[in-house]
Amino acid sequence: MKTRLKIPALMKMVTNQSKELRNNRKTQRGKIADMRRKNLVRARKIRAEEIRAIKLIPKYEKKCACCGRQLNALDFFRRDLSSPDGFKRICIPCEHTLTSKQCSDCHAQKPTYEFPRNRAVAGGYHNTCSQCMRHRQRAHRTAYQIINYKQLTLSNLELRALRAKLRAMTPDELSTLETQLRQATRIKRHTS
Repeated sequence: MKTRLKIPALMKMVTNQSKELRNNRKTQRGKIADMRRKNLVRARKIRAEEIRAIKLIPKYEKKCACCGRQLNALDFFRRDLSSPDGFKRICIPCEHTLTSKQCSDCHAQKPTYEFPRNRAVAGGYHNTCSQCMRHRQRAHRTAYQIINYKQLTLSNLELRALRAKLRAMTPDELSTLETQLRQATRIKRHTS
């Protein structure tokens, strides 16, 4: 036997359910707001500790690696994990005006956009320019092509010596050697 609910009782039950849903939503919103407030308070505490730590830094002076001036430690960017004191080696003004750099391979003074980015290095760029890096990679690749073609087994020292010889070559000499190797491997494949 089915029991029939009267309309007023049914309406009362629906309104009670909707009130419960609204209350649940309010409590969820309240919990989320509380979490946000707590996170904000934590962030403010951390920021206050950082400011206190900066103020507690003694009048410590550091020499800039770029311009050579003795400056206050606060004149250097923070958060350099590679340095022991946590500050970068180049001061903030030099960091902003750094426009050219000397390549460690070709020793040419080139603009910074010709160097690949590297955050681990003090200036933010690699020490070798993109052109020299490409040349070095080609020499490395050619060394392994020679080894594979001649089926050599080289020690690490011999491999390093071979790479150094290849790096000493000009790009034109290296490209002619690469084409000779390609032709030789084609001939070797066709004959076998």
